Amino acid sequence: MKANFTKKKFLLALAISLGATQGYSQFKIAKEPTKIISSDEMVYMNANWSPDGENIAFTSEKNKGLWVSDAQGKNAKIITSDINAGFSYEWSSDSKTILSRPVIMENNKRYSQIAIYSVRDSKKTVLIDKTRNIKSLPIWIDGDSRVAVLTVDGVKKINSGKTILNKKSTVDKTELLGRNIVKTDKSISINNSRFEGRYIFNVVQSPNGTKVVFQVSGLGLYVSNADGSDMKNIGYGEQASWMSDNENIVITNIQDDGEVVTSGEIEVLNVTTGKIITLLSDKKYTALNPSVSPDGKKILFDNVNDGAVYVLELE
Repeated sequence: MKANFTKKKFLLALAISLGATQGYSQFKIAKEPTKIISSDEMVYMNANWSPDGENIAFTSEKNKGLWVSDAQGKNAKIITSDINAGFSYEWSSDSKTILSRPVIMENNKRYSQIAIYSVRDSKKTVLIDKTRNIKSLPIWIDGDSRVAVLTVDGVKKINSGKTILNKKSTVDKTELLGRNIVKTDKSISINNSRFEGRYIFNVVQSPNGTKVVFQVSGLGLYVSNADGSDMKNIGYGEQASWMSDNENIVITNIQDDGEVVTSGEIEVLNVTTGKIITLLSDKKYTALNPSVSPDGKKILFDNVNDGAVYVLELE
């Protein structure tokens, strides 16, 4: 009986080991990256899949304007020419609208708006008009029925005009705002002795909303529960995008000369084990801003070398 029990334990351990190996080996490139969005006159960048996987949003150089195309990068149309509209915008759960913080220039002064753009007809709905009091990018909350943003007076919540979507969401994302764990171009200092004198930025929630990955200046990548608990360092990388398994993130390994980016490689990092797999390491591509498709089978990225957007298919 003891020998049989030992054998069963060995077989179970072997099965677990093989399963883990298969889980890692699934992240392989199916073929050479395909250029899907490009122009001889324009630089395109920061492409992101819609939640239903049917469309792609992207912006131009310096995050000016927003375009939307189909999943193949075809039939593109511009939905706004607003300055900065393409910086860390956020799709709504129904893939029908995009939330953003465009910039308005008036009398040589820079003002922010909080706005929602309709993908179908390009209609712009302004939730907060010209102000200099906004401290973060806006986020969808309460099943997209409201929008939250951090202002100098604290967290402000505004009705979005949408009915409640994404009812399965169990995380109060305003907790992130309250902790200053918010995506922002300027970054925001946080009150945590571990990160004294540093900044936290590039924050991304997992698809199921239970985890958060973010960067800390000079310290690298961290992962925690959505409420900030169980925080740990997981190495270095930039611009994380979650895989659909809620365990792995796609990141870029960026090198620079102090002024410009000189190389960018795409990697997959397991947030539990810290294991890294290199997906794309080719001098033809300086890959930035990876975006994983909802089904986890494709990755969009910018190629700095030619100002185009590519798609990387996984086996």
